[in-house]
Amino acid sequence: MSRIAKSAIVVTALWVGQAFVTEVEAFVDPAHVRSQLPAFEQYVIQSQARTGVPGLSIAIVAGDQVVYLEGFGVRRIGQPAAVSPDTVFQLASLSKPVGSTIVAGLVGRGAVRWDARIAALIPGFRMNLPDTTARVTVREMLSHQSGLPEYAGDVLVDVGFNRHELMTRTRFITLEAPLGTHYAYSNVGYTIGAAAAARPTGLAWEDVAKAVLYRPLKMHSTSSRYDDFIDASNRADPHVRSGSTWVPRIPPNDDEAESPAGGVSSSARDMANYLRLHLRNGRFEGRTVIAPRALEETRTPQISTGSGYYGLGWNVSTDPEGRLRLNHSGAFNSGAATVITYYPSEDVGIVVLSNSFPIGLPEALADGFFDLLYKGAIQRDYVPLFGEFYARFWQSIIDLYPTYPPPPVPAPPARPLASYVGAYTSDLYGTAEVVRMGQGLAVRLGPKRVTYPLEHYAGDLFLFRPVGENAYVPSGAHFGFAGHGTARTLLIDYYNTEGKGTLIRAGNDPLPGNIQEPLRNPTKLVKRVATQTNRLQSALGRSPLAGVWTVFKRYSYANNFVVANVFNRYLAVNLARVFAHP
Repeated sequence: MSRIAKSAIVVTALWVGQAFVTEVEAFVDPAHVRSQLPAFEQYVIQSQARTGVPGLSIAIVAGDQVVYLEGFGVRRIGQPAAVSPDTVFQLASLSKPVGSTIVAGLVGRGAVRWDARIAALIPGFRMNLPDTTARVTVREMLSHQSGLPEYAGDVLVDVGFNRHELMTRTRFITLEAPLGTHYAYSNVGYTIGAAAAARPTGLAWEDVAKAVLYRPLKMHSTSSRYDDFIDASNRADPHVRSGSTWVPRIPPNDDEAESPAGGVSSSARDMANYLRLHLRNGRFEGRTVIAPRALEETRTPQISTGSGYYGLGWNVSTDPEGRLRLNHSGAFNSGAATVITYYPSEDVGIVVLSNSFPIGLPEALADGFFDLLYKGAIQRDYVPLFGEFYARFWQSIIDLYPTYPPPPVPAPPARPLASYVGAYTSDLYGTAEVVRMGQGLAVRLGPKRVTYPLEHYAGDLFLFRPVGENAYVPSGAHFGFAGHGTARTLLIDYYNTEGKGTLIRAGNDPLPGNIQEPLRNPTKLVKRVATQTNRLQSALGRSPLAGVWTVFKRYSYANNFVVANVFNRYLAVNLARVFAHP
C-alpha cells in the first residue's frame, strides 16, 4: 500500500512502531483518480448486473477529497426506493477497524493502554486457563491471539446472550493455544478487548463510539446500536439467495452483543469521512481527532495470519508492487457484505457497502478500482475469483457440522416422547428446554427461548433447522440415555463445533467437572483409582466403585460420545462420594 519509493520506508515504520507524519503527500493525484471513474462506474454496473446484488454504495477518497460517492440499485428487492450515498448498511466485520480506531482514541487520551490487562479492567473476568486470564491484554484480544478458537462463542449471540453474558461465559470455552502464539479470528475476543478498553470511561461502548469517533467525524448516520439501524428511514435491507434470485432476509442480524466486532451500521458518506481520518493519520478537517501514534499502532503488524499479518482491526499486507495495503472485509451470512481498502502512502482508499449475502462483489470492485488506478485496466475477472473464494469459505464452515442422509426405512422408532421432555443445561450455553408441541416435540434455546420444532430422524436422534447468523445446516439433537427412563443428555450439533454441545438434564448430578470431553482411558483411570482407594473400601466394608464398574462395563464398547459423557459424570459422582467419606 505504498508507492514504490516510499513503500520500504512505510513498511519499516510499521515494523518498528514509528508514527506516520501527520500530513501525507499524495502520490496519487485526485485528478488521476477522477479520470478512471467512468471506467470504474461501468465496471460496477456490469458486475452488479452479473451478480444480481440488490444494492451497493461506494465512496472513494484521494488527497483528502471525496472524489466519488454513489449508490446503485435498490434498498429492498421488489420496492422502488433507490440506494443513495446516505443509505445505511450493516458493516458486519468492517466494524473491527472502526472499533480499533475508537480504542485508539481512548489510548491517545490516556484513558487506557494497548497492553492493559483485561482482568484489571473487568473485575472477575476469567478465561479457561489461569495464566491467560492473568495476562491477556487489549492488544491480544484485538489482534486475535488470545487462544480462543476461531468463531468460538458466536452462537451465543444467535440465541440471545448479551455482551455481559458473552464475557462471563468465555471462561467455559476451551482455549486452543497459549496466549500470543496463534492467530484465530474471534468475534467474542475482539468484543471483550474493545469493551474492556471502554471500561475506564464509565460509559457504554456505544456511547464511547459516538463521543470519540462518530460525532467528531460528522458521521451522523453511523451507530453501534442495532435499534438505530432498524429505525433508520434510509436503510438497506439484507438479502440472501433463494435459488437463482435474491430475497429480503427479515429481520436483519442483531449483532449488538458483539457490536465492536460486527454491530456498526453506516453509510458511504460517513465512511468517506472515516477514510479521510485514516489517510490524514488521525486528523479531520484541520484538527486532530485521534492521536497519530495511537492510530499508527492499529496498522502495525501484531501477528502472522499465514497469508499476511493482522494489526489491531486491520489486515496488513503489501501488493505485488510492494505498496503497503490495509483492508478489512465484513460478511454476514444473513445478508451484508462490505470492504474497506486503503494505501496510506498513496493517500487513496475505497469503501464498498452491499446488502447481500457475501459472494465477493465488494472485494472484486475494490481490486478492480486499484487495477484501473495503477495499471490503467482491470487485470483479472475478479467477480468469479472472489465468488469462488467465498463459496469455499462458506463450505468450510458447513463442513464443521454433521450431515444427515435420508434415514433408513423403516427408521428405528423414538421412545415415548415424555422421556425426552425436560430442561437440559451446560455452563456455556445455559438451558435448552425440550417441550411438547402439538403431536411432537420442540426445543427452546437461550435467553430468547427461540423455539424450533424437532423432526424425528431415527431412534433417539431428532433434527431441527436453527435460524441465525451462525446457522447453516439442519442440526441434530441427540438424546442420550443411561438405561431406561428419561434422557440424561442432549447433544446439539449447532452448539458442538468446539465439542461443547452436550447439555445435561437439569437436576442430574450437579457436581463440578468438565463432562464435555470423554475420558481418554477410562479403564486405566478406574483401575488406578480403585487401587488407590482399597483402604477406604475396606474401612467402609463395601465397594463404593461397584456402581461405576457396572455402568462402565455396560457401555465401554459403545462408540458413543454421549455415553462417554454420561460415564464421565457418573464416575465423578462416585469418586466424589469416595473421597468425601471420612
